[in-house]
Amino acid sequence: MRRLRIITYSLQNMIPDPNNNQSPTPNAGPALNEQQIRSMRGDLAQGHASEPSLNVPGKPLFDADEPAFSIPTENQEVAMPGGQTTTAQSDVQSVDQLIATSGGHKNLIWIISAVISVIILGIVGYFIIYPLLTNVAPTVTLDTPTDQVEPIAPSQPTNSGHVSAFINEPSNREVLTLSGVLSHSTIVATLTKKAQNLIPGVSELIMSDDAGVTIPFNIFLSSLLTGFDESQKTSLIFNDDFTAFVFKDSTGSWPGYVATLKPGFVAEDLRSWFSSLEKSPLNNFFIVEPGTFSPFKDGVVNDKYADRYAPSSISGISFSYLVLPQQNKVLISSSFNGLKEALRLMGM
Repeated sequence: MRRLRIITYSLQNMIPDPNNNQSPTPNAGPALNEQQIRSMRGDLAQGHASEPSLNVPGKPLFDADEPAFSIPTENQEVAMPGGQTTTAQSDVQSVDQLIATSGGHKNLIWIISAVISVIILGIVGYFIIYPLLTNVAPTVTLDTPTDQVEPIAPSQPTNSGHVSAFINEPSNREVLTLSGVLSHSTIVATLTKKAQNLIPGVSELIMSDDAGVTIPFNIFLSSLLTGFDESQKTSLIFNDDFTAFVFKDSTGSWPGYVATLKPGFVAEDLRSWFSSLEKSPLNNFFIVEPGTFSPFKDGVVNDKYADRYAPSSISGISFSYLVLPQQNKVLISSSFNGLKEALRLMGM
């Protein structure tokens, strides 16, 4: 009870009188020490007295100027028991720090990914792409003994597109080059020179120009048979490819020709063409002087092929032609024996 009276007295002296505007004097009563405060709290806990109110008039419990709870900021000094201070390191990051930290992680990830990609591309380029680009098959040089080198054959004129009318093999077959301007005199002179070296029988001659190209039938015939009225129809009735030959026997060398009719040719044009042929200078087909020709007559070859022929004033010489409708061929010859031999080679 004595303690209670002391506490009550002290609090009364500390609380100012609301009717008195004077502030309490510093010597209003003795100050409570720590032991007294602890004893007072123990008595209150045991129910000996009610705890006095600490709500001092004019002073709120929590002043706005002093926050009720404050989180120490980074590097803030905090008072410790015993009067010591320490620096508090805050673990809470600001929004800017979080953004900066997360951005740093993303940048680091991108950098690492870029480095890995460059390494992978370098490996692929060095070990895969580079070998493919530089993979050139080595050139192998074979040393051929000089004693086994074969001589290079001289180039021969080509006869591209030529198909022989002969099924059976003639005695000889070779290319005959007609050099210079194509004309009757050129053809006759070349044939005459060539005939001197031909063997007996039928020799097929492939007419070619200086470039090695076979000469079309219409060009060859118009050059050989000057003044032929129907020369322009030749390309309409016959194909370009034709078979030229020379029959050689004891009496001389006799040229002849096999031409192929174009599909769908007009029969009247062919009849007109032959009519003009009979009126043309027939001696142009010969490489020797043939004499004078009689008018054309109808004849039969091998008892089954009809022909038209014109005998010469020189015995044994005649000009003849025939048509083979089944084979679409026309055969022209300066020798009757040559005509029959040509039919044999054609399989007739």
